[in-house]
Amino acid sequence: MRDTASRGPPLGDDDAEHHLGSDRLAHAGAARLGGHREQDKNLARQLRDSASSVVGNLGEGENRRGGHQRERFETAYGSAGEARVWLLAAAGLGYVSQETVAPLADWADKARAVTWKMMH
Repeated sequence: MRDTASRGPPLGDDDAEHHLGSDRLAHAGAARLGGHREQDKNLARQLRDSASSVVGNLGEGENRRGGHQRERFETAYGSAGEARVWLLAAAGLGYVSQETVAPLADWADKARAVTWKMMH
């Protein structure tokens, strides 16, 4: 049983879905960049790192309270935005199509919305 007095509020069902989905975003984005990783290893790494940061910071924030919890959620919020920008950059550079990026970028927007709600 979780001690909620010493930790932040548990993630709700929607929050948990985005929390767990972040890992899928990282892997899907990196996989779709697949053949272009050699062309732009930095972009692929940044995408993977920022999407993984969403997962890690939401998980850590769930087990914190007060200012530390908010800090972790703010970092997750920023990392979701960063992942979205890297996805759009990949499309802009012609590594992947806009159609490929659109659902992943939408997920990042939803992750930011959920994280925003958790902070306020």
